[in-house]
Parts: sequence; structure tokens; C-alpha cells
Amino acid sequence: MAPVHWGTQAGRFRMTIPWGLLLSLLIYSAVSDIRCPEKAPSHGDCSYVSRSVSKGGSVNISLSTSETTLDLCKQNGSTLKWDPIYSFVKGVPTKLSSYFKERVSVSRGSFMVENVSQGAGGNYVFQDSNRKCLAQIALTVVGSSGSPSQSSAHQKG
Repeated sequence: MAPVHWGTQAGRFRMTIPWGLLLSLLIYSAVSDIRCPEKAPSHGDCSYVSRSVSKGGSVNISLSTSETTLDLCKQNGSTLKWDPIYSFVKGVPTKLSSYFKERVSVSRGSFMVENVSQGAGGNYVFQDSNRKCLAQIALTVVGSSGSPSQSSAHQKG
């Protein structure tokens, strides 16, 4: 791509920034401003969904929203704080967490996780760009024995 030039008048400093770098900086500044909730939203603040899924299975949850920018936060089972894990802009995911191993997608108003691992269990919050809660999801992953493999999916007030 062609570089961007600033200050091209005679005798002025000329700075060149490649378009890719400029775009990367803009995306980073947009997604680095994600703030997850301080505490779990009340059930009346947004829709609440509780699902169980077998390890290795998939889950598809309707978000019932037309928002094009969504942030996904997951509650840390140890600290109970909410961590940003993904941001979606027009369906394109940006992974924000190195510890979260799941691949998730948002398409046509639905949240999908495929090939679910034990680490996927827990509490999630989807919020829009104004930090308004759109959905709270409690996901329990069931192992091959049929018992829940992670108990952090139970709601803590």
C-alpha cells in the first residue's frame, strides 16, 4: 500500500507512515479501550442465558442485536474480575487475551464456540461500544463422565 505523507511543504520535516501500520495503530487504540464490567450485571440489565455443552461440542447462542461492535468479557474464576477476551467489529474478531484458548465467532447476531474445551466454562458478558450489557452467558462444560467440568459457570452476585 502507498505510504501516508505529512508536512510536504518545502523546508519541513517529512514523515512517512505505511497504511498497514496506521491501520494497526487505529485498531489497537480502538480495542485497547475495552473496559469490562466491575461486577456481574443484574439479570434485569440484559438477557441471561445458561447453557451446558459437552467437551468437544459446540454452542450457538443468539444475541438478538444488530450492533456491529461487540466486546466479550469473561469472568476470571479465581479473582471474579471480568477480563476482556475478544472484540468484534463487523464480525471480525480481535483476540485480546493470551490465556483464553477458545476460538469464538459472531455471525448474523449469534455467538458461537466450536470444539469447546474444559477452559471455556464460565461466565461471559457481551457489551456494545457504549459498555451497555447485551447478554450475560453462563456456560458449563460437561466432561465425558456427564458431570460439569467447571463450576465457575454458576452465577455470583
